[in-house]
Amino acid sequence: VAASTAAFFPNPSSPPLPAPHSTGHRMRDLTQGSIPKHLISLAVPIGIGMLFQMLYVLIDLYFVSRLGDAAIAGVGAAGNLQFLVMA
Repeated sequence: VAASTAAFFPNPSSPPLPAPHSTGHRMRDLTQGSIPKHLISLAVPIGIGMLFQMLYVLIDLYFVSRLGDAAIAGVGAAGNLQFLVMA
């Protein structure tokens, strides 16, 4: 039993685990340089992602529109909730 619990509760005197391997990406220092440039470089991928999410909702609305008003209201409400969660 002691051997099986050793994996879950390591000995505190054992050496620390090695750091994970680097993914090869260089980390940028956001405290140096132009603040607007950093904001734009972070906002562009987020904006593109939100654009695709909006396209998903619009395409869903297109196909669901044939099912009636209640279906449109459901997809519209789910799309609004999705955007609130993303924000």
